[in-house]
Amino acid sequence: SRHDRETVEDGDLKAVPIQFPTLPPPEGRDASLEAGDWIIQLGPLVGDLSKNAACWWRKVVDATAMKYDSWLHADPLSRLRIAAPDNAVLSTGFERLDQRVTSLLLQSVPKAIKDEVMAARELTSTQILFRVLRTYQPGGLVEKSRLLEDLTTISTVKTANDVVAALRLW
Repeated sequence: SRHDRETVEDGDLKAVPIQFPTLPPPEGRDASLEAGDWIIQLGPLVGDLSKNAACWWRKVVDATAMKYDSWLHADPLSRLRIAAPDNAVLSTGFERLDQRVTSLLLQSVPKAIKDEVMAARELTSTQILFRVLRTYQPGGLVEKSRLLEDLTTISTVKTANDVVAALRLW
């Protein structure tokens, strides 16, 4: 059956040392963009952990992004009731992979976020990703207002690196 096949595939985790890139603190001006870039960078790294890890990771990221979108567009009172997707359902057959990714995520998030997820006992990949999204709020009001400001304001740059960075952000 499919479930048995997934269970066997979870057992093929590669024993290679891997480290996720460090997520910058959420205080920066471009923090929401950096968080989005960070999540995108994780895809190939997770995909290399086992044969079907990339497919599992896409499911986790998609489900978490859908919950985050609901959270982002909800009123403040409704936000309190919106939680991360059910990790047990998403990770059935991939429990070891989920544990490995969770430990890698904990190592790569800022200490403040790690302390928050530890205190709230949110120790699954979906819960950590959901916390990151809620903290950095990619696509949120701050990012939209910053984007509008950047589109309407012309800034001067002095070096080629600044030009590349400005074009990338634009």
